[in-house]
Amino acid sequence: MFNNVIRQTRRNLGLTQAKLSQISGVSLPFIQNMEAGRANPSVGVLGAVLAPLGLTLEIGHAQPNWDDLAALGVPLISKSGTRKIPPTPEALLQGLTCACFELRSSGSSNDPRKREAIQAVILAIMIHFPRFFERCARIPGFAEFIPEQPTARLIKLSRQALSVLATYL
Repeated sequence: MFNNVIRQTRRNLGLTQAKLSQISGVSLPFIQNMEAGRANPSVGVLGAVLAPLGLTLEIGHAQPNWDDLAALGVPLISKSGTRKIPPTPEALLQGLTCACFELRSSGSSNDPRKREAIQAVILAIMIHFPRFFERCARIPGFAEFIPEQPTARLIKLSRQALSVLATYL
């Protein structure tokens, strides 16, 4: 979390919380709460604290980690073969959000295997986990990946996805 990065960077620079408060113009109690993970700073306040530490805030769309998605049940062959994240519904939602964004924004140049794998996991979720499917349906562009006429290959891949999804959904 960003609070640990701020605390560690401040310490590495030899700054006290009071000095960071003075330099950034953010109150000492707020900095203390922020480093303790009890504050929810606005983008402006966060930028004011990060600047004296030589840190920047970048807002953008996260890239999907396809190895993590494979570990979460998306029927792809993982290159690393190791699970980097624990399988949770939230991790799958985040991964699907990133994957749908990437596949939509890259247009026809995207890997058809990735598109098919996303469609297969969506098919498995749609049939076997309708409540979770409702949550997924809120992902922008998600509907574009719902298969209209599933092929035999897509059904086979959705069964592979189901074997993993059933362990945590």
